[in-house]
Amino acid sequence: MVNFSIIYGMDYLSFTVTENDSGRRLDKIARRLVPELPLSAIYKHIRKGFIKLNGCHTKAEIIVKNGDVVQVAAFLEEDLKKNKSHKERKKVEKTLCRLDDVFKNRFIRIINKPYNIPVHSGGQGETSLNDIVYNEYIQEYGENSISFVPGPLHRLDKKTTGLVSFSQNLAAARWFSKALHNHCIQKTYIAILQGKLESPTEWDEPIAKKHAHTSVLPVDCGNYNGTAITIAKVQITTGRTHQIRIHCSSHGFPLLGDTTYGGAKTNEPQDFFLHAMRMGFPSGNPLDLPNSIFAPLPSNFTNMLEKCLSNFSPNSYNINGYEDIF
Repeated sequence: MVNFSIIYGMDYLSFTVTENDSGRRLDKIARRLVPELPLSAIYKHIRKGFIKLNGCHTKAEIIVKNGDVVQVAAFLEEDLKKNKSHKERKKVEKTLCRLDDVFKNRFIRIINKPYNIPVHSGGQGETSLNDIVYNEYIQEYGENSISFVPGPLHRLDKKTTGLVSFSQNLAAARWFSKALHNHCIQKTYIAILQGKLESPTEWDEPIAKKHAHTSVLPVDCGNYNGTAITIAKVQITTGRTHQIRIHCSSHGFPLLGDTTYGGAKTNEPQDFFLHAMRMGFPSGNPLDLPNSIFAPLPSNFTNMLEKCLSNFSPNSYNINGYEDIF
């Protein structure tokens, strides 16, 4: 909510703090209002009273509450207009596609990500899941918050399919991020590996000098054009960039088709097959999430399994069978 007012002879624009802004520092809120300004300028404007809270001089680190009013001096209006026009461009310039929701409520939205679309904004003109979710959120809820926008809560490679979670409000984003950090959310993938993996294994090796842990359970073996392959369940307790791809490759079992990490090239509709199929959540969580959420395998993946496994049946890997198999 935006109003115009005059405080001590100076014109101000007023912005009402909503529940999705509550608990943030004033400088963080101001940064969202005038993103064109460097942080040093925002500190200066707060210090000089050109950015106020409830009509008063205050400090940059003060925490705002639901119902508070942030006032910004009108001479900064051009920067406010730039921020607004940027949001409007984001809404109209992107080509949108239909998303497959696996779960959605007022707290969180979980999507079955398609192949070859980035989660975060990609190159110029490239549509991302983040762009699409933002557009649909604005259409459904409007822009009623100063600082909150829905965003992805974890990463997934552009060419990996499966479960990706987006926040629907600030409280959900905070809970989910903390739960991930504390390893309270389980992430399980299904992958087609090159080579025959004989037994379950665990890899606990750093990636880019950061701790990374991966567990791999072979569930079936087959053949692709003369090359042995393994269908594997993969669980990670850390979320390093390309973690599964790097760990599997470094132990001699690259993802089939993942030429970046040593896999043999295939003549298939997608480069490699890695699907985030399950997320497990703690009971009684505040986001009303069930204990498990599953993402059905995309058609390209099931078609590949039919090629690689002589005894493959779609029922072997369907959403109801995951718990029994894995």
